[in-house]
Amino acid sequence: RGEGSAWGEVPTLLEAVSRKRRSEGGRALPALQPCSGPDRARPRLILKKRLLLISIVALILTAADQGTKWLARSTLRGAPAIIVIPGYLDLEYHENPGSAFGLLRDLPGARYILIAVGLVALVLVWNMVRRVGDKGPARVVADLAFALVTGGAVGNLLDRSYHGRVVDFILMHWQ
Repeated sequence: RGEGSAWGEVPTLLEAVSRKRRSEGGRALPALQPCSGPDRARPRLILKKRLLLISIVALILTAADQGTKWLARSTLRGAPAIIVIPGYLDLEYHENPGSAFGLLRDLPGARYILIAVGLVALVLVWNMVRRVGDKGPARVVADLAFALVTGGAVGNLLDRSYHGRVVDFILMHWQ
């Protein structure tokens, strides 16, 4: 796209059209914006900052997830449930070798299948982060959602990898 190509002639043509429009009393065409330089690097910098912030929040949430599960293992395992809100919310220790609601718990190799599914889900979430726009409150909400999903998914991946099952300890009663 150098001087010898048609692209090299575009600025000259636009300048000629702008001069003609001005001479006829019209407005000039807007100037061409550069395709490189700091303006082009800005979206990448914003994305890097977003990814860093999401990663930090996800890391904090993963640490909190693992800390609360360690606490549940050490205090709730083998103990009676702790009633937090009678009829609605209890703390009760459970180990789930399957997926949500214990699905796939009896499937041979479910642990490895669920680890693979978790990794694929993380890749999909991180690809979605790149597609969310750079402005507005929707982006902030989306980034928080991505951090929450990532923190929970990494926590569950750690549980499956090291313990073979996910620790659950919050029991909600639906009436």
